[in-house]
Amino acid sequence: MTSASSTLTGRAAHVLGAVVAFVVALALPSAEGLEQTIPCEFDPVDRIVAIGDIHGAYDRFVDNLKATGVVDDELDWIGGATHLVQTGDVLDRGPDSQKAMDLLIKLESQAVASGGRVHALIGNHEFFNAVGQLGFVSEKELEAFEGKRDQELKKANGDVDVRPGELALREAYSASGLYGQWIRTHNAVIRIGDLVFVHGGVTPEVAALGLCGINDRVRADLDSEEWAYSLSMKDFGPLLTRRYSGDDLAASELMERGAEIRQVLETLGARTMVMGHTVTFGLVEPRFEGAAILIDTGMFEGYLGGHQAALVVEGGSFYAVYPNGTVETPGSLAGERGKNYIEAAVAAAPKESALKRQLAALRFRRGEYREAAALYEDVGVLEARARLPYFWRKEAASSFAAIGAADKAEQANELYLQGMRITAERAGVSGVPLLHAYARECLRLDLQTDEAFDAARQAAAAYPKNMSFKVTIAWAWLARGDERRASRVASLAIRQGEDSFLAYYVLGQAQASLGNAEQALKALHTAQEREPDNEDVKVALMKVQTGTN
Repeated sequence: MTSASSTLTGRAAHVLGAVVAFVVALALPSAEGLEQTIPCEFDPVDRIVAIGDIHGAYDRFVDNLKATGVVDDELDWIGGATHLVQTGDVLDRGPDSQKAMDLLIKLESQAVASGGRVHALIGNHEFFNAVGQLGFVSEKELEAFEGKRDQELKKANGDVDVRPGELALREAYSASGLYGQWIRTHNAVIRIGDLVFVHGGVTPEVAALGLCGINDRVRADLDSEEWAYSLSMKDFGPLLTRRYSGDDLAASELMERGAEIRQVLETLGARTMVMGHTVTFGLVEPRFEGAAILIDTGMFEGYLGGHQAALVVEGGSFYAVYPNGTVETPGSLAGERGKNYIEAAVAAAPKESALKRQLAALRFRRGEYREAAALYEDVGVLEARARLPYFWRKEAASSFAAIGAADKAEQANELYLQGMRITAERAGVSGVPLLHAYARECLRLDLQTDEAFDAARQAAAAYPKNMSFKVTIAWAWLARGDERRASRVASLAIRQGEDSFLAYYVLGQAQASLGNAEQALKALHTAQEREPDNEDVKVALMKVQTGTN
């Protein structure tokens, strides 16, 4: 399908270009001092609607706009003085990112005319497209840019061998292109009253720059030849950080991050940070007693079919808008408030299996193992054909194990490992760390150990200087009953600087199996120094000391 705006020709492009010019003029009264004239701090308003990552899921985006009352059936603005915040990542992965961009551009001018505002923030995928990194662009997105202009560009470039639509897309997102210019007149982070909105997060490393300083840096990075090494591409930067949204935070880390984000918010003069970037699978998720709210609910079809949910801030309170209802959010998911919130969210989105999984995980944390196991089974974790995130099955296996359902626990673990490996292999080179993690999980669970050995060797071959990967090979040799090779590889890794618990634990176990009690005790005691509370090393030490190994 050829879009007139995608080729930058025809009446549609002229109209859209005029809209962009109008919006840009609102923020930029003159070209001089460009960065200083883009406002990023706004007075409190009566109503805010915040929507997370779109990733080309235009229909879900429209569903959210309608459910929150900011557009009518013709997709014209009816939100009055509402401020709509889209926290970035409109682009990539899904099919209809151009349509979503065009709609945001249209709504910007309509909202201002009605006394409202649309804030379309820069996410890492807007950044990627603007600097010409198109690794996440879908075929459907490229199709929208096929046509006359793309053919002209191809001919002008000597019929270069690129995907159809790619040259027109590159032009459109360049510094002189329609969408590229538009992105460069926007912010990465804003504050409305005492609420901060950002794609990834504002960490202590960047908070000292202030909001305007952060935005100036991100916009400058877009046109820097060194963009790959810029603040925008740092893992603590505002576009990529998951400091406050990670799923793998231990209880102590959560406390530390909670204290940290509250300090950042104090620096920025705010009480809550609203973020996208990390998929919550259907849930508008509060954290840190109201200091953070995560809103990337996963609209893209690839996230289990896509999820509809948005955040509304009104009268000082936060509400999650789901397909069948609106639920006030608590400060966090802990305790009865969290349980009641997720139960209400499930009722407001009864077709969302992802929300049932959220409730299952909560019940497991509360020690309600049978209820958790039943919910996981209802979600489909034991069905091999069910397209689910692999880690859901890991969670489910723990629930089944807690109620003594060993067969179901093993089945869930087998499917968990299978999903983990498939995900790693599909990711290619970038999936090597996950492939390594898969090998370790196989060995931990004593499942698929032959596959673990192969995966460990593949990972080590890709990263030959990574001694942690070598230790995994040693562990795999141990699991295969070759204690001599396990000992040799673990010793080599330790001599080359690997000082981890696992390196010494594997070495100790191998030496114990070879009957070398003195060397085994030395290695196991060193492992215990690394992890004093580890039960496995305590058992191993007792066996060597009592001669029962």
